[in-house]
Amino acid sequence: MCTLSILPQANGYIAAMNRDERRDRPAGGPLLRGRTGNVTWARPTDPLSGGTWFSVNDNGLLLAILNHYPDEVWLDPQAPSRGGVIVALCDLPSVDAVGAALRQADLRPLNPFLLVAADRSGAITLATWDKRRLLLEAQPPGPFFLSSSGWRDDIVPHRVRLLQQAIASVPAPASLDLLRRLHATPDADDPPRGVAMDHPLACTRSYSEAEVGPERVIVRHREGFPVQDDWSGYAEARLQRAPRAG
Repeated sequence: MCTLSILPQANGYIAAMNRDERRDRPAGGPLLRGRTGNVTWARPTDPLSGGTWFSVNDNGLLLAILNHYPDEVWLDPQAPSRGGVIVALCDLPSVDAVGAALRQADLRPLNPFLLVAADRSGAITLATWDKRRLLLEAQPPGPFFLSSSGWRDDIVPHRVRLLQQAIASVPAPASLDLLRRLHATPDADDPPRGVAMDHPLACTRSYSEAEVGPERVIVRHREGFPVQDDWSGYAEARLQRAPRAG
């Protein structure tokens, strides 16, 4: 479960992600800011595993991970956290570097996932791991939307179609305010189908966003079900690129 949107902007992008999670899991941890080598990053943290589902570094590299539900694949309840993949890659400079690192990684212990990498150049790659093979797919230029759900087959196409139609209906580039509103959109008639989803066993538990431009990286995060017109309570991290050797 989860929904991710990435919209190109001049020399960068804006991104938003809803984390859908079981109600019996603890709420996510705070927005952390840290450094790996000479690269600074910001990300929320899963308090159970120490992993994350959304990270952006001062190179402008975004990494986001969603659960994947391929047919006829057994999910190991004892498998390491998929969020550890982002932790391992969070200091890389670009989408291409992420692809190279994934090709070298031993993913066999991990349950299936969808990993998205985006950078300032406008490049976006979708990495799909299904416990059998790794598939890396460069995405065409333009808005990118991805969702996952283990409940019903109709949920993901509905969410993606709603986002695509809403963005296509406004002049480019779309605003971050619009993206926030879309990610706070429930479905009163069919709550599990909403971008902000609600189900007796699970719901949208948090919202994260990023603004990446030529000179700035801003990451924001808020726990709780997203509510339209209520943008208070965000934690924010502004990342400044450190001088690089050479």
